[in-house]
Amino acid sequence: MQNKTSLFVGALLAAATGSAQAVTTYIDFGRTAGATGTVGGVTYNDLSIGAGAPDTGDVPVVLNGGAATVDPQQLLDTNNNLLNWTIELDLISTGTAGEWGNNGGNYPGPYPASLSGIELTALQDNLYMNRSKVGRITLAGLDNAKTYSIQFYGAEDLVGTEAQNAQTLEPITGSGTGFFSTAFNTLNNGTVVVQWDDVAPDAGVIAFDYRANREGWMNFMSIQELSSGDPADLDNDGDVDDADFGIAFAAFTGPGGSSNSPADLDSDGDVDDADFGIAFAAFTGPGGGAGVVPEPTSLALLGLGGLA
Repeated sequence: MQNKTSLFVGALLAAATGSAQAVTTYIDFGRTAGATGTVGGVTYNDLSIGAGAPDTGDVPVVLNGGAATVDPQQLLDTNNNLLNWTIELDLISTGTAGEWGNNGGNYPGPYPASLSGIELTALQDNLYMNRSKVGRITLAGLDNAKTYSIQFYGAEDLVGTEAQNAQTLEPITGSGTGFFSTAFNTLNNGTVVVQWDDVAPDAGVIAFDYRANREGWMNFMSIQELSSGDPADLDNDGDVDDADFGIAFAAFTGPGGSSNSPADLDSDGDVDDADFGIAFAAFTGPGGGAGVVPEPTSLALLGLGGLA
């Protein structure tokens, strides 16, 4: 049976469920005709190449049906909110003749299991770089106090010389042990998603180059803003507040229960009062940095909740 601490925490946190989650953006590379838009309440940024893409320099992009421009373009998050984050493309090596382009082809899969839940229209068509060129993707307007997780997926099903597509993603701006040069092959790519975790921006910028021995293909990318690293920051928004307690409350099992939830902060297989105690010790309130000493009023409330 729940003790008074559990009942108190439940009453305090029941209204917190459904609060804001980590900021995430999805990018669907490919032709405008293959745009994903908003599906099931989840927004995708549809990015295609505008006419007149150069052999080197800034690349005109069309984002979400807007006008083609070489200027950095503001992204939408998955909840359709306009972010300060921007994206721009550049071609920094000419290779042989040709440039960036859109492929309206319909790569039929298979797709990596880690992308389950992503709309097929975001995985099927793609952008490409012609003939052994090097492109650069620059994300700007990021928060220097946060780190970011980036997923990148490229795939195609061409044959012959066009299928000789060894790709390399090479970090340029940003840092972190999880941000490293990664090679993969896009031919019938049903398994490989490049995953970079805990990437710290430099002056708000993360950038990487995309190199290919023949054609460079890009189908989908996601960027998620992470917390400063406290495990009690369950919604990854950089603080430990009522929203995190709401997530923990929803996962509550009581002592001896069974749970693999991140809310099991003491890693003993259940979510109980001990986990709430750890979360209270990490409490910052909205907008605080995770790990800050909680306000005395918060500790007093925990003490009141534990009275028998």
